[in-house]
Amino acid sequence: SMPIMGRLNDRKVSVDTLLMYAHHIDQGIRSAAARAINNHGRYHLVVPLLKSKDPRGRHAGVTCITGMFKGLAMPSDKLTDEMFKLVTGMINDPQESWWVVDAAMNALGRARPELIAPHVDRLAYWLRHDDWWLRKAAMTALTPVATDKRFYRQILPIIGEMIATNNRPVALAPVDGIVRQLQKADPEVQKYAIKVLGKAYLDFPTKLSAPGGQDMSAGVAYLLDHIAGNLSNTPGGFDELYRVSKIRFPEASLPHKELYLGAEPSRFGQALKVAFNPIIVNELVPEYIGNNRTRLQSELTQSGKNGRTVEGLVSLFQKAGIDDYNWKLFGPKRDKIKWEYHTFDPAEKKLWEHGWRYRDVSWPPGMEHWFAPEFNARAAGFETGYAPFAKREGKLQAMRSSCSAPFCGCGDKPNTFWDKEVLLMRGEIQFPPVRKGYSYRLLVGGRSHVNAGDGSDVWINGKQIKPSRKGEPLLSGVGKRQGGVPWGIVLSDEFLNEFDGGKVTIAVTGFMNIRGNYQTIWLEEMKMPTVTDADIFESAKYTALKSTEYFVEMDAEKMYRWGGRFISNPKVLGNWQVVNQVSTVEEFNAEAPRADLRSVPFSSVTFKDNARTDNDLRFWSGDTLIDLNQNFALKMAIKTVGGTDYLLIEAGQIPRRVEAGWKPNFLVLKRK
Repeated sequence: SMPIMGRLNDRKVSVDTLLMYAHHIDQGIRSAAARAINNHGRYHLVVPLLKSKDPRGRHAGVTCITGMFKGLAMPSDKLTDEMFKLVTGMINDPQESWWVVDAAMNALGRARPELIAPHVDRLAYWLRHDDWWLRKAAMTALTPVATDKRFYRQILPIIGEMIATNNRPVALAPVDGIVRQLQKADPEVQKYAIKVLGKAYLDFPTKLSAPGGQDMSAGVAYLLDHIAGNLSNTPGGFDELYRVSKIRFPEASLPHKELYLGAEPSRFGQALKVAFNPIIVNELVPEYIGNNRTRLQSELTQSGKNGRTVEGLVSLFQKAGIDDYNWKLFGPKRDKIKWEYHTFDPAEKKLWEHGWRYRDVSWPPGMEHWFAPEFNARAAGFETGYAPFAKREGKLQAMRSSCSAPFCGCGDKPNTFWDKEVLLMRGEIQFPPVRKGYSYRLLVGGRSHVNAGDGSDVWINGKQIKPSRKGEPLLSGVGKRQGGVPWGIVLSDEFLNEFDGGKVTIAVTGFMNIRGNYQTIWLEEMKMPTVTDADIFESAKYTALKSTEYFVEMDAEKMYRWGGRFISNPKVLGNWQVVNQVSTVEEFNAEAPRADLRSVPFSSVTFKDNARTDNDLRFWSGDTLIDLNQNFALKMAIKTVGGTDYLLIEAGQIPRRVEAGWKPNFLVLKRK
């Protein structure tokens, strides 16, 4: 096909050649001919193709309107009413090829509403067709009029039925366009659409299967999330989503919570606003703690290690309007610190080109210990100035006038010109003493955009904070997908011990980037949230746990959620010791051979009243032991053998590779 592509791509290609290949038997070649017609601006050929007696020619003409693989659609100003009249003729012709009708309906989606309106009934016919690709094309054609007050009651219910019965994500792609139309629709239409989408959400099945019978239920959550997204994006849709999702998932604290947490509260109705903050504090925070308990406790107990998990918890508090755990200024403001500084071009040269400039360099003579507190900077030739230090296009100017992020500041007016490649900045700065239960970080301003800044190293009172990898800077430049966040490092106890309420010498390097550079340094503190035993207990109420019921089909909707309702069971109260392990409850008897108990998850358990046990991560209710150590809801049963009561508890211990139908063994316990 390369010779054919060469002919078609030649701007001097003849009309006859274009029309010949537009009627070619091969679909790929016809598509290439349509692409060539558009690329060469031969739009006068579209109408003759639409009038062609050959369906292949008509399809090529419609393809010029819709666009094609690796090709653009016709510009809107080149589309004519005559073209759309021919397109609707194809849609209304019962003898037309379905392949042509599909393309024609996709093309009609670009027409003005008044050209589509006379054909709504015929398009509604295609909207109910058995084949999903024709339904999808009909939805595209109807998008410009789907929210029209004349037609919405005819169109939207059919789309609602399609959503509720669809099992192919691509088939509902045009719904996004209808939701965009709803943003400017009449409030009456918006309310109706919300009801339609809400009903589709409730009616969507809990199980899916392919035509051949293969279980496709794993896709339910994905498709349901898409329905929820469209409902939430409809004006007023968040309140309806909250209502219907709580019907479908009554035990979930806030189904599709990512949608709510990523939205502006101004999009919530009054009832949802009233409910939202308590949901976050009383349900989402405990749920988050339960799902991330191990990482949270690690970050909260290791100095300098608080990271994304703590940030996620703090973000939830912020969504609830609680700012107790926000990062706040520690010490002087970033533009009020008086720095001693020196710039120089190092002996270790590097080609001036795009890429990172950071490397090992030799300090200028007499400045070998420039970072030490006792170093006499003035005698060594250092100057004094205030950050930000900057240089862009050879001038002292901000890097980005559009940047307003408080953790970056590169849009602020700089104070000191950074004239040579390497910057050495050191300051003797007065700080208050650090506080117990707080975290501290050093930030570098001007590094919160992709490709911004370059490498920096940091010394506190003469001690260098070692980078995680040899040969790399402590604070790097910003790579792809790293922008939009504060750039710095959380300080460990080793360096926090230097902050005793007196002056601290902070020294920082900077390397000029070919795009220019901008650098400020300052410190912030954050009160750390705590995770108490009471918080763990609350988290157990909302944490989704695996269970034997879940493993029947590995269905996420079958995961165990306690909810906090305690069911008393006096028979299990007291102290129990593990004495054996069996495959099933029925298998156990007094003569059962003793199993190897060296790897059991626990050797004993004490059941107390009010859901507690002797382990802070195990709770119980009724016939279930809630084991947060394993995130497993373990079923329990009493069995009396020879006049002695035994308690059998599922062991849990999920294998690394597990398939649907897996069942745990049972631990056999006897009263102490």
